[in-house]
Amino acid sequence: HADVAGGKFDAILGRLREHPRVRTLGPQPYGQFSRLLAEGGIALDLMARNTERELAVTSRTVQYLAAGLPVIYNDYSELSGAIRDAEAGWTLADGDATGLRELVVRLLGGAIDPTPQAEAAYRLAAERFDPARSIDALDGFCDNPIERPGKIAARLAFEERDRRLAKAEAELSRTRSRLETLRGKRWVRWGLNLLSTRGVFALPIALLAIVLGAALLPVFYLNDRFGK
Repeated sequence: HADVAGGKFDAILGRLREHPRVRTLGPQPYGQFSRLLAEGGIALDLMARNTERELAVTSRTVQYLAAGLPVIYNDYSELSGAIRDAEAGWTLADGDATGLRELVVRLLGGAIDPTPQAEAAYRLAAERFDPARSIDALDGFCDNPIERPGKIAARLAFEERDRRLAKAEAELSRTRSRLETLRGKRWVRWGLNLLSTRGVFALPIALLAIVLGAALLPVFYLNDRFGK
């Protein structure tokens, strides 16, 4: 891991170019690059653990396998299980510096013959990751696209939901406009002011209602008794 901001990457490239075991190459045609990879021995493709790397099927790694290069790879990625099961390389835990060092020493010292892994890598790429085969499903769909069941109904439901939402928003806007217009009426302002001060007049109004009720009670009784 290195900080490559502010031109620091150029400094790292400069150090690599000066190393006696590093060869730097410029852009080149894909076929030429593939042939060049096939001249190699082992691909080193490790990366610190991250969510994107866990899910990705890295085309770079598939290209290494297709060139017959066994891969030193992560043990947590989408491709890890395939590489491990096919014995097309070696998978290491994130941050396992000791395991990486021991593996490289054994490979460079001849303690491990990578020929079986190289053959397995080529076979894995041909059987599972051949571009001509992997795009068959997509190519077939493009030739005969079929919408999944219920897709039209789901689309119409979304359109109806959007239509109702737009209608509700328009009604809300009109209602707000009308309320603002009403707020401008003088009699509405008086009513609102009266409602805001109803607590002040609540006790006098209640007392007046009691007095009026007591005064009218005999009248109601006489009307009920002798009204007929």
